[in-house]
Amino acid sequence: MTASAHLRLGDLLRVGDTSYDLVGIDGPAALLATADGRITAMKVAALLGDPTFEIVSSAPRRRPVVPPYFDALPPRIRERAVWLEAHVTEVLDGIPSTEDGTGRAPRPEYDITRTTLRQRELARSVNSPDRIVRCRCRCSNATGAATRPPDSRH
Repeated sequence: MTASAHLRLGDLLRVGDTSYDLVGIDGPAALLATADGRITAMKVAALLGDPTFEIVSSAPRRRPVVPPYFDALPPRIRERAVWLEAHVTEVLDGIPSTEDGTGRAPRPEYDITRTTLRQRELARSVNSPDRIVRCRCRCSNATGAATRPPDSRH
């Protein structure tokens, strides 16, 4: 592999005869998932230095597995965290979540080439039935600093 390799979440990698999805980077470690969902960690330096290492594809897509640390959560909380993560990541990068983890074209209100982060946050607050998402967006001004919501007592 050349020294100019750039790893991105969602990359399909091959080391030796095994294919992996890059599902996370935690400091010096890359978190790799096999087709059957097993997660393994490998030092990024060792990965890039392996002569059999190659990036098979680097299309923008969602990671197909839930982060392993979500498994420690109670089922109801885990389900909610997975749901909320999909919404937050769509606001950040514009790519909607899909069942198979592949990216689709962004919806116009989340297209990062046409909207600012603030515009995407506001679009999410309008489209979200979620009280937390709506409150977060209402309570932030354009600079991202928290502001006090209007006092309903006056």
